[in-house]
Amino acid sequence: MSVYKLTNPVQSYSWGSRTSLSEILGIPNLSGEPQAELWMGAHPKAPSRILPSATDSALTVSLDKLISRDPEALLGKTGASLFGGRLPYLFKVLSAAEPLSIQAHPSLGQAREGFEREEKAGIPWDAPHRNYKDPNHKPEILCALTPFKALWGFRSLDAIQAVFRNLGTPGEILCRRDTIRSFFLALMEMKEEGVKEILEAAVKPGIIPAGHSGAAWAARLQNLYPGDRGALAPLYLNVVDLEPGEAIFIPSGELHAYLEGTGMELMANSDNVLRGGLTPKHVDIPELLSVLSFESREPSRVTVTGTPACALYPVPAREFMLSRISLTREDPVQEREPRGGEIFLCLAGGVSLLWSEGGLSLERGESVFIGADTGAYRLEGEGILFGASIPGEGGA
Repeated sequence: MSVYKLTNPVQSYSWGSRTSLSEILGIPNLSGEPQAELWMGAHPKAPSRILPSATDSALTVSLDKLISRDPEALLGKTGASLFGGRLPYLFKVLSAAEPLSIQAHPSLGQAREGFEREEKAGIPWDAPHRNYKDPNHKPEILCALTPFKALWGFRSLDAIQAVFRNLGTPGEILCRRDTIRSFFLALMEMKEEGVKEILEAAVKPGIIPAGHSGAAWAARLQNLYPGDRGALAPLYLNVVDLEPGEAIFIPSGELHAYLEGTGMELMANSDNVLRGGLTPKHVDIPELLSVLSFESREPSRVTVTGTPACALYPVPAREFMLSRISLTREDPVQEREPRGGEIFLCLAGGVSLLWSEGGLSLERGESVFIGADTGAYRLEGEGILFGASIPGEGGA
């Protein structure tokens, strides 16, 4: 049977919150550095590790190494076959005190081609100018734990032009473009003088129509990144406000940025990011353009299914399924069949996990990996868990 508590790495990216992971999960921040992302999974860059147990104090291997020993037992027959014996998802708690970069992720084919190209060129995987860290795509779902704000998908061309035609001569020139793609390309290629004029106009009172959802964010981004054309993104991308429990799904090729808040993020097991601004990191506009979808999008939330006790967030990704388990005094028990390679994170309260050969307890901030060979198990207690699993393996 395969049930293991995990210890998980925290990424200290500069945009991360210094307090949110401590407040939500009780994770200490003794260094005072930003705590941007808690990673739960088997990505080779920063895999989770198995905590020693009373029965096997020597078992301290990383999760990717553990899975490689017997993929079918831990991921299930289908999961092991589909994903080459590797855990196909990466589960995170993301906490943004400042906006992340404007970015998109490649499709599976684009990622494989880009990774192979950069491998042949001999670019070290950790080189600052490397675009493809692995050969995988990165569709992702973000479920808010706190009020969460994001940019996601292009507004309509008419809506974009209605704003930019007010932003000086360079803005009027951009509005002569007749597609979203040609508009975006012209903005990315515009000389610094033109960008500066548009940015200065965008923050003048009364220039942008009253009530425009992106006006305040454009001003804030310009204060954070003076002169960065990425500060104009809220004027051509949709601003999305999520309340706790609401989620958005971002497929490959969709331009987006997380602005502020803390949420559960679940994605294919990849760290491929192509950036377009609002970052000191590498920006490769031609490569970004090669992966982008330029379809106008209306912001929409993921439709939650299941029950209040076991809410599911179904999305069109074969690598992962996000769930939210709520155990209450009135309904303190759930009987479950294992999915392949499940990870649960306890967000509140205390929960006991019981299976045929044993049991363990989970408190706030603790996580567990459950292999497909565990068999039926039971959750008991009063608490809230978020779970990641491989769709199609076992029960809900």
